[in-house]
Amino acid sequence: TRFLRHLARTKLLVHLVDLSPDAGRDPIEDYKAINAELKEFGGGLEKKPQLLVANKSDIPEAAENLKKLLAFAKRRRIPCHVISAATRQGLKELVYAMKQSLDAIERAERAGEAAARPVRRRPKKE
Repeated sequence: TRFLRHLARTKLLVHLVDLSPDAGRDPIEDYKAINAELKEFGGGLEKKPQLLVANKSDIPEAAENLKKLLAFAKRRRIPCHVISAATRQGLKELVYAMKQSLDAIERAERAGEAAARPVRRRPKKE
């Protein structure tokens, strides 16, 4: 819970899932489990903007997991980025997407703050 409490201060969640079948894990189930934990913790963590990152795309045996994950992400309209940390494939694009997401979040926050400020009108001169 200490880690999840730390997430409350973040603006963007980036889920890194392992595509390798050697890991013995299902990347879709891992993603769902993480989101279930976020929801269970409370505080709206599950509502924060999220990016899904599929790692180890350079491993040929990961192709089937990648295909399933991309279909899952498309159905749920979750931005999904495919990378290989080992070969650095997709890392520049991921960093760019993270920056674009954070910029959009900050613009929305500024717009919300401006809308929440009371409008001060000058008193009428008589």
